[in-house]
Amino acid sequence: MYIGQILFTGFLILFGTSLDIFALGFGYGAKKDIVSWRSLIIVSFISSIFLLIALLLGFFLGEWLPSVVSHWLGFGLLMTVGLWRIAAWLASRKREKKPHSIVSTRELLLVAVMLSIDGMAIGVGAAIGAVTLAFIFAVFAISIVTDILMFRLGQGMGRALAERLSWDLGWVGGVLLIIVAIAGLFI
Repeated sequence: MYIGQILFTGFLILFGTSLDIFALGFGYGAKKDIVSWRSLIIVSFISSIFLLIALLLGFFLGEWLPSVVSHWLGFGLLMTVGLWRIAAWLASRKREKKPHSIVSTRELLLVAVMLSIDGMAIGVGAAIGAVTLAFIFAVFAISIVTDILMFRLGQGMGRALAERLSWDLGWVGGVLLIIVAIAGLFI
């Protein structure tokens, strides 16, 4: 692989796996929820660990692991999380309105694991090609920072849009996760 191909592959892996985190951040921002730095770093680390595991599996196992399994598992989990977020939004509309809430680390951990399983197909598929262990660990390290940036970007955009429109956009995060799940079937 040439250096340009390696960099492009790394970019695609990082971008593809951080779109889920962006959608999650957008949803929390649209609801004006507060996510602590501690929780965000934990989510990013978990997501990056799953990516590292996937890249290593792809590197060492090659074609032994059918990527279709992780694709459908990821689709099902993302779809479930998306529908769950929409249902939670509908249920919250019946309760007393709060200006915002603090998202628990436990909730983010659960969502991070579900989002990360979807990214495993990307990691395994990418690592089947001619990548090195140095490339795999570089992508892992950069992934931690990329996830944090994409979450905060999504959160900021979601919050700004919700404030500008004065609408309750708590459902948008769920819809975005469903779109990411469906798009993942075709990537």
